[in-house]
Amino acid sequence: MVCIFYGCGKKGLPSVPKEVDPLQIKKINGLAHSGVVNLNWKLPRKKEENQTVVELKEFKVYRLSEDEEMEGGKKEGFNEIGALQIYNDEDVFQEIKFEDKSKIERNRWYHYVVACFDKYNNLYAISDTVDVFFSIEPEPPRNLKAEINENYIVLQWEPPLVDIEGKQVKNIMGYNVYRKSEQDISFRVINSVLIKNEKYTDIDIEREEIYSYFVRAVDNYYPPWHESANSRILLIQNKDLIPPKAPTNLIVIGGIDRISLTWDKNVEPDLAGYRVHRSTTPGEGYRLLNQELVSGEFFDDISVNRGIEYFYVVTAVDNSKNSNESSFSKEESSIAK
Repeated sequence: MVCIFYGCGKKGLPSVPKEVDPLQIKKINGLAHSGVVNLNWKLPRKKEENQTVVELKEFKVYRLSEDEEMEGGKKEGFNEIGALQIYNDEDVFQEIKFEDKSKIERNRWYHYVVACFDKYNNLYAISDTVDVFFSIEPEPPRNLKAEINENYIVLQWEPPLVDIEGKQVKNIMGYNVYRKSEQDISFRVINSVLIKNEKYTDIDIEREEIYSYFVRAVDNYYPPWHESANSRILLIQNKDLIPPKAPTNLIVIGGIDRISLTWDKNVEPDLAGYRVHRSTTPGEGYRLLNQELVSGEFFDDISVNRGIEYFYVVTAVDNSKNSNESSFSKEESSIAK
């Protein structure tokens, strides 16, 4: 599709005769960026049509600013600001883009409607209204940093001082925080409401996950948000470095050709199991007895000799990637019979 933009100035939206039921262009978006308003939309197909419509002539774009009154509730304050003429219908149902540069003032809301006409100037489709707040976006938030805790991550940053044209920023309304995990395809906003200060606590995290964050500043009051570019991206490795507590109440009993150990169960939810250590010297020289973790709170040591006193300690291990291990339990000893 080859399109040409030209300036207009006609007032009012196209009238819709009662016998006409135009298609609704619902997939329309608007965004103010770098001093212009960018619109994009997709033209829907009629349900009964499988072929591209070849009778379309042009799209027309209409605009209403917040200080232009709605006359009689008929939206007559809309002005036609441009058109895109259709010369080739092959790609007419692909995404269409339009750039509005005409007499746009800072810190104002603009409302847009797009209409499509056939070669006889009959209305074929019309969009919903899309609202765009126009301002020169602020520079990104500065000095993003994080504090990592066991069950949450605290993000802090500094506000931007100027906009992208170097002028002082006066109306930062808040911030949006974006996050992506290793499993996510793209970043998404994680705050449900606009953040009013330069701090955010993320409690919806998992251990052993890697997260990436960035923050955008917002300078309008309600969605669609007019945002800055991204702050620097912060990569957080939320490693589990906290070991379980040492097992307690170790009891060691010597039996016939064996020594039996029991201890109290650890309560950590990420507990993986236990390791049993033995020495023939009290307080030192311990050797690991089990290559695989003990899942229960008991262990029979059958690799003992009668008449020798053996000294035991037990450690607890969690299921993190680091396999964090506790300190030794209290040492206990016994002699096999």
